[in-house]
Amino acid sequence: MHVNLTITIEEDLISKSKIFAKKQGKSLSSLIGNFLRAATREEADETKISKKIIKLKGAIKDPATSETKTKMRRSVR
Repeated sequence: MHVNLTITIEEDLISKSKIFAKKQGKSLSSLIGNFLRAATREEADETKISKKIIKLKGAIKDPATSETKTKMRRSVR
């Protein structure tokens, strides 16, 4: 569903953006929509990555203990 949105932007930016959109063969509305979709998708992706990283917390033991170091050395041989 499309909804009208009113935004306030500097005149020169609007003019440059319209020229850019025309060169791309797109409307200014579609360019703004694509930007917003990409921006919100990236934010969602970052949130997913962060949750996955949090779940990994503690999965890797600190190799500072001599026992862990010994096990790591054996596994490399």
